[in-house]
Amino acid sequence: MSLDNSKTANTYRKYRQLDQAMNWIVSAKELTEMKKRFAFVVQSNSVFLRFIKWGVGAEPGLTGIPEGMPPVKLEDVPVDMGDTTLTTEFRKISTFLEGGPVHNLTPFRKESNWIQILQGVQSLEAKFLTDVKDKKLLEVYPDLVDILPDFIPGFAQPDLTNKKKSKPKKVINKVSEQTN
Repeated sequence: MSLDNSKTANTYRKYRQLDQAMNWIVSAKELTEMKKRFAFVVQSNSVFLRFIKWGVGAEPGLTGIPEGMPPVKLEDVPVDMGDTTLTTEFRKISTFLEGGPVHNLTPFRKESNWIQILQGVQSLEAKFLTDVKDKKLLEVYPDLVDILPDFIPGFAQPDLTNKKKSKPKKVINKVSEQTN
C-alpha cells in the first residue's frame, strides 16, 4: 500500500499554469483521485479556486469585456515559458471584476488592458482565461460538475442536458409555426 502512495505522491506537483493544473485534475481516472488532485491544487495555488468560481458562475466574474477571444495574435511559446502566468497577473485580472477600477476607462483602453494580459501569458492559459471570463469552464471540463459541490459551498450542479435539448425544440417549434 505504501508503494502505491509513493507513486501518486511523486505525481503531485505545483503547476505554473492553471490550464495545466486543470488538465491534470480531470485526467484522473477515478472521482476520489480527481477530488484529491483538486484539493492539492487549491492548497498549492491561492487564486486557483477564485478562477474556478468565476468560470462556473459561482461568483460574479469578470465583466465589461466582449465574449470570446479577442482578435489578437498570441505568441506560440512553449508551455511554462510565457512572460507571466494567470497567478502572477491576478491583481490585474481582478480589476475587471464588477466595480473594479478598469470600468472607469474607455472601452478601447479597457480592451487594450485585457489584450495585454492575454498576450503576456502562454496561449493555452489565455484560452483558459477566456473560458473563465465567458463562464464556460463546465463546457470545457464537464467532469468538474461532480467534484465542485465539495469545494464550493452551495454550488448547484447545472442541468446541461436540458439546455442542449431545449434549443432544438425551439427551432422545431419555430419551423412548425411558419408552415402553419
